[in-house]
Amino acid sequence: MKLYLAALDKKAPWSYEAGSSYILSSYFDVMNMKGWEVPPCKGFILDSGVFTFLTSRKKEAANMDWEAYVDAYADFVVKHKVKHYVEIDVDKVLGLDEVERLRDRLEKRVGWKSMPVWHMNRGWDGWLKMVRDYEYVCFGAFITDGLRQRNFSQINHFIQTARRHNCKTHGLGFTSTRWLPKIKFDSVDSSSWTSGGRYGYLMPFTGKGIKFIRNKDTRVKVHHKDLDKWNLDSWIRFQQYVDQEL
Repeated sequence: MKLYLAALDKKAPWSYEAGSSYILSSYFDVMNMKGWEVPPCKGFILDSGVFTFLTSRKKEAANMDWEAYVDAYADFVVKHKVKHYVEIDVDKVLGLDEVERLRDRLEKRVGWKSMPVWHMNRGWDGWLKMVRDYEYVCFGAFITDGLRQRNFSQINHFIQTARRHNCKTHGLGFTSTRWLPKIKFDSVDSSSWTSGGRYGYLMPFTGKGIKFIRNKDTRVKVHHKDLDKWNLDSWIRFQQYVDQEL
């Protein structure tokens, strides 16, 4: 399994220099960065950035010129020769038919296929269609759909079905280190390493996972940048473990 670390762009440039093997960047974060280039790493995925609009900018999402967003995103993908890029999965805003129309527009402008994102509203038939038509898809029911942990065990059926069609599956925004050994995604991504700097957590790598430790004395001032660097180093070691053992 490959663990892609997300949100590195918000900490750049030192976060790139830390040496993460697999990186996921959000188009929303990098689209206006002057001189931005795909970071040196073994694997790179570019997310469309729509998660921002589905969470902190919901009102703006309803009135967005999504065709213009798609065209700019496509041009960015082409300019930087990004092989793996995620579709514009705004099902909750526009509905699936419009999302599929935008995906078609995106892929025609880019010239190669995107990574479509399965949400629960697409159903089992939607999953089957995706894995038959694509080589790499995203399972995106965790954050925006609120999939409960009691249903996590069913995900392996989705993954196994995809593999029978020679399709790889990426767990989009899958942050549960406890479930990583149990759900056999080909890849996942997580931005959890950034929560340490925000909330004062120390995240040591235990040899098989990440432990979350918070100083009980909230009066202690946290040196956020130093804490972020320390935690990122732990997550990179965890990333290496996941790559080799899971």
